[in-house]
Amino acid sequence: RSAVFAPLRELGLIVVDEEHETAYKQGETPRYHARDVAVMRARREGIPVLLGSACPSLESYANALAGKYRLLELSARVEDRSLPLVQIVDLRRRGRKRRSTAGASPSEIPWLSGELQEEVGKRLARGEQALLYVNRRGYARVLQCSDCGGVKECPHCSIALTYHRAGENLRCHFCGHSEPLPVACPVCRGARLEALGAGTERVVESVQKAFPSARILRMDSDSMARKGALGEALRAFAERRFDILVGTQMVAKGLHFPGVTFVGVVQIDGLLHMPDFRSAERAFQQLLQVAGRSGRGESRGVVFVQTRSPFHPAIQFARHHDYRGFAEQELEFRASFGYPPHARLVLLVWKSPDESLCRQAAQIESGELCQRLSGIAEGGGVLPAPIARLQGSFRYQLLLKTNRIVEAARVIKQWTEERLRRPEVDLTVDVDPVDFL
Repeated sequence: RSAVFAPLRELGLIVVDEEHETAYKQGETPRYHARDVAVMRARREGIPVLLGSACPSLESYANALAGKYRLLELSARVEDRSLPLVQIVDLRRRGRKRRSTAGASPSEIPWLSGELQEEVGKRLARGEQALLYVNRRGYARVLQCSDCGGVKECPHCSIALTYHRAGENLRCHFCGHSEPLPVACPVCRGARLEALGAGTERVVESVQKAFPSARILRMDSDSMARKGALGEALRAFAERRFDILVGTQMVAKGLHFPGVTFVGVVQIDGLLHMPDFRSAERAFQQLLQVAGRSGRGESRGVVFVQTRSPFHPAIQFARHHDYRGFAEQELEFRASFGYPPHARLVLLVWKSPDESLCRQAAQIESGELCQRLSGIAEGGGVLPAPIARLQGSFRYQLLLKTNRIVEAARVIKQWTEERLRRPEVDLTVDVDPVDFL
């Protein structure tokens, strides 16, 4: 990201690979989007900038449609290879079948549908490799008491702790808090604790049960934390020392494994229903990217997507590799609600260890700011952030929409310089935010 500021004397070209990636947005002060900085730097230096992606951000695609960017398209894969065949596995039918037969059969493998197991088995029998995508690390999303329904939350964040079997502990993926796995419910002292949801660790467990002789590699930020571990893992899988790769989104990005002829998306629904207007776009991008890992050799690839939302537009358009169709529909949706790229956003977040002070400051100051921005920008009112408490601080936020971003930014800057500073309440201003949690 910071390479965009490299002091090169005779710069002739800037390339932004995977330009849709949200990691290009700097989340701390100074806040900037490296893609946008690259475009501005190229303009100032009079050189071309190339934004590359198999699924461009809708902001960049809209700029191309408007003639601000020049659109260059690759109409075929390398060596004219076929795109993988994508099939949908409707998990709702599996749930109905389980209810009609009074529970799961003893031979049923959790998290892996019969269709997915059968397809992986075929690939292994032919000496081919398979990749399974899981959008969560750890073992289970949450540990819940079966007696009282209590869930152990992070003491610093308003979010449930994730169960990690490796280390037998509960962890917060936002602040890093960790604590030993409890032997009893901290609320009612009940001993029946149930792990809900699945992460990479749990899926690996299921794969081992389904294919006991298969060589399985897990790839997530936990298993790849050691320096050099990622390179070693990628090399080992490329050399066919493993049969099945189970991983998070890091396995979806630009990896070339000719031996992989099958990709299974174990779960994607959580990403589809995030409280973010870009949730469908991000799910579509993930599906398109991970599907692209299949069939990069001589054999045509196959992709299975397990979901309880089989008719969601992101899944249906990804099934047909139809970026244009998805973009047209999503741009129409964005226009109807006034979301980017049809408007610009500014997110103001008030943070304080004292919830009352935070809420009061946010309500008073947002009122003052909205008065100054009358006719320039509109806000929906102050609300608690989706994750209301993070790293020990309560958070309230105001989202502004505007079509006059230069004027709005000038007014906001002047207001932040003149406002009465409260040492116990911190305020951040994020123009063109990508994270709303």
